[in-house]
Amino acid sequence: MQEFWRQVKEGHITRERLTSFLKHEKEEEQKPRGRYANEVTESNYGYPKGYEPKSPADQLAFWSETLPRLSTDGVLELAEELAKERPKGAEALFIIPKWKRMADEYGTALKAIFAIIAGQRNFHNYRGDNLGPKYLRESQRTRELYDELGKTQTGDYWVIWAQFGFLHRGKSVRKVCDEFPVEEYGLGAFVIVSMLATHPERLVAHENLFIDCPGDKYAPDVGGDFSFAPLFDFDDGRLGFGANRVDYFYSRYGSASVFLVRSN
Repeated sequence: MQEFWRQVKEGHITRERLTSFLKHEKEEEQKPRGRYANEVTESNYGYPKGYEPKSPADQLAFWSETLPRLSTDGVLELAEELAKERPKGAEALFIIPKWKRMADEYGTALKAIFAIIAGQRNFHNYRGDNLGPKYLRESQRTRELYDELGKTQTGDYWVIWAQFGFLHRGKSVRKVCDEFPVEEYGLGAFVIVSMLATHPERLVAHENLFIDCPGDKYAPDVGGDFSFAPLFDFDDGRLGFGANRVDYFYSRYGSASVFLVRSN
């Protein structure tokens, strides 16, 4: 935040971006707080001992081999620039393919990454083919995040500061979303499963912290009731993809999130 206002003072921030930032600040101030104060429980779950975030170079090498059709131009240079300022709460930089460069529909792109995961390990999609727009959608706020990032990140990959769930463990998805500060956004299933593709060590046992996906909305039945959120868990010796109600909270789950860094 201090870096942002320094750039404003020095004239490096455009009026359009400053106006957008102040709008978000006002919305943050007006947002009602404490509506879901009781939807949290103590949690001692965490990451497995073998998990360590990989370097952007190692992540990009994986994607370059796995998705050779996508261009890697400028990705490492952007990662080097973003690495200069770690947002509070962020754990590491992650390299994520843009789903719109892979498919026309979100669910189709998600299934493509599921196929990659299934080639790595035992994986089960509990939602089957119910991944079309009648069932699964990105949240409006998350779409706004990628619109903002797209102004400066124009290639085939996102480079993002994110955390894998530990920061919000034990909280319901709707509590997490209600309390996000202006610079923090929920991650959706596509981004999270992409993170799991480059970091399979993150979720390898039932004792590990499971991952909620607060950047997406899920409707268990066709009817417009998007009161669920996707999740990743580990049971019966395999990684699983499912969904649960946004008001559900349990010590075993934590919501993953991304932090917006407003660069030139």
